[in-house]
Amino acid sequence: MRKLTVWVAMGAWLMLPSLQVWAQDAAQSAIYQAPYSWTDDQGKAVSLADWRGKPVLMTMAFSTCRKFCPITLARLAEVQKLYDQRGIDAEFVVISYDPADTWQSWATFRKTHHYERANWHFLTGGVEATKAISQLLGMDYWFYDEHVLHNFKIVRLGPTGVIEATLGWDNQERVETLLPAP
Repeated sequence: MRKLTVWVAMGAWLMLPSLQVWAQDAAQSAIYQAPYSWTDDQGKAVSLADWRGKPVLMTMAFSTCRKFCPITLARLAEVQKLYDQRGIDAEFVVISYDPADTWQSWATFRKTHHYERANWHFLTGGVEATKAISQLLGMDYWFYDEHVLHNFKIVRLGPTGVIEATLGWDNQERVETLLPAP
């Protein structure tokens, strides 16, 4: 009986990495299944599932950020340029960390910072939606006084909403990591 227990424990231990990958894939595919609604920078209600089947580059930012968000969006613009050079169509989705952002503040932000291409979408949502999507994307944030502190991350989602590539602090200069496989 003791041998059987040892074998079962070893089998479970060996399966753990596969279960972790499965759980991660399931969580990532939930990005397009998240039941939350968002408002885009034109005041229209949208769902993340609206981009299902398309290549999507997604990040989080907020309209009044003066530190990391400009860096993140500059990198995202570099990715857009790289995609243009290679003839790759994609949607660029920026979700606000700050539920106080309005569609009007994003519309002003877009115009002021020249992010006016039709394939760029700036979204706001409620507190619950924002927390949920940040967890699914692995983009942590927290409030400190009147500031939103957050990390730097851009992800490329595949057609089903699974994260296929990530650009973070450790490789922020290597925007080509967000190109799809040939």
